[in-house]
Amino acid sequence: IGTAYGSVTCQNVTVKDSYISGNNKVGAIIAHDGRTSNVKIDNCHVLNSTIESLDSADGGCVGGLIGYFAGIGGGEFKISNSTVKQSTINGINSTNSGKRANSQFIGCINSDANQQLYINNCSVEDNIFTDVDNNGNAVTYKSIYGKFIGGERYDAPKGKVYIDNVEVIANGIAIDNEGNYCITAVEGFAWIEAQTDNFFSGKTIKLVANMNLEGIDYKPIRFWDPENPITFDGQNYTISNLTINNGSSDNQALFNGTLSVKNLKVDNAT
Repeated sequence: IGTAYGSVTCQNVTVKDSYISGNNKVGAIIAHDGRTSNVKIDNCHVLNSTIESLDSADGGCVGGLIGYFAGIGGGEFKISNSTVKQSTINGINSTNSGKRANSQFIGCINSDANQQLYINNCSVEDNIFTDVDNNGNAVTYKSIYGKFIGGERYDAPKGKVYIDNVEVIANGIAIDNEGNYCITAVEGFAWIEAQTDNFFSGKTIKLVANMNLEGIDYKPIRFWDPENPITFDGQNYTISNLTINNGSSDNQALFNGTLSVKNLKVDNAT
């Protein structure tokens, strides 16, 4: 589909051994999702294909599945059971930021304030992904949505994005449907550390995957609210290769303060 409007459904579609290119807004299933009210993409797959931008001056918004997801008009947008696999995605980000972002799945989004985007049981596997600016330099911008969405096109009010039923709010941080904060990537630890001591009062923080902190400059996280201690639930995942090196500072530990820790494994910490 080139530009999609209204209600759109793509189901049981496979793009294989294909070459898709354009200046910007390039995707194998949908190039540009325009003013749609509802979108459903289920069991759609991109295999052994090349998706790329050709315009170094006005490129960007390139994704293996969808190029530019505008999402104007609100509504629900559901993508499920879909993959981009063994493909090459070449993006040119003309701003070297999230403004013309590219990714292996959805290149760029422009969320309506009333939009809800759900990505469930989807994957990107064994792809070659390049993202450069219009001078050919590697893009340094890092999306909060990981491999699934490159970034947001504008600074306009945005709706909510859920990946595997948790709402993504920051790099490595999501909120599940019970209001728990979930650490989805190692960058989430830095976001938690940057909040105030009592930001998480009475809340639960969960690991949702194993975390390898090798090479990470880890800063101990302090929680302080004696009346409303937080709970850290490792859900039996492992934090590995943790190194804390704060010189002679006190409180050199994974956490400090008023909290309960459970179901956590720590391996090779120094």
